Amino acid sequence: MALARAGAPAVNKAETVVTNADAYSGDDASAYSVEQIAQVCHAATRALQEISGEPASPVWGRMPTEQRASVMAAVALAQQGTPPDALHRAWCQHQRSQGWRWGPVRDEQAKRSPNLVAYCRLPAEQRMRDTVVYAIVRAMSGG
Repeated sequence: MALARAGAPAVNKAETVVTNADAYSGDDASAYSVEQIAQVCHAATRALQEISGEPASPVWGRMPTEQRASVMAAVALAQQGTPPDALHRAWCQHQRSQGWRWGPVRDEQAKRSPNLVAYCRLPAEQRMRDTVVYAIVRAMSGG
């Protein structure tokens, strides 16, 4: 299955998904732990990375503890209704506090990431990913 390069219309469609996810109020949604939701979000992110031809992040069990904790912190914020742009700001602050800086390509060793920019400067595809992850959190959290 091919994925077309995401543009503004795709982001708008993803935002519609968020609206629909926010309306979900299934009785069993609260049965998921923050870690379980984080694992689903991470798996979705890995799949989108692979589809777009990017190097995929390691599987959940092989990620460093600090990275797993970062994903779980984002899930907890999203459960409180923190929107994708604010989640991105929080992620940037955390990454910078860990010594990460902007770089044209992601480099784990040098701690560089092209995503350390304002949310509005992220590529549409990355904003779409953030919105999809937010929708997953909201749907699995019953909110």
